[in-house]
Amino acid sequence: MTLTEEYKSSLNYWQAAFSADADTEKEILAALDKEEGLKEIVPSEKLYPAAKELGGCKKVLDYGCGHVWAGLITAKSGCPDVTAVDITESAARIARELSEELEMTGFWKVLHVDTEWIDKEGAGDDSSFLN
Repeated sequence: MTLTEEYKSSLNYWQAAFSADADTEKEILAALDKEEGLKEIVPSEKLYPAAKELGGCKKVLDYGCGHVWAGLITAKSGCPDVTAVDITESAARIARELSEELEMTGFWKVLHVDTEWIDKEGAGDDSSFLN
């Protein structure tokens, strides 16, 4: 398998992993508690304080944001410039929907990007990274 084929296979896997039918997505979003919702979506209790600590940074890039839990926590914890990006369109869509459900739109960005985005855009010298 070539590197391009491996990449496409991986991208297809993650695209499917972040896909759910519309009814299932609505149920998940409706079940989130707006106050405790962020803790509910963190995959480990140990990761919540680490993401919260990044709220003290000036600028954070959540590269490969997936369900965007780390970027949301960082933004809610005070970081004024959080950009969450993912190469899978479904992950970026879910991240935007989740931020809307938790009423966290307008002060951070969620983008669907290609694999060359970071090379083209750069992150700046004052950035902190999540992955």
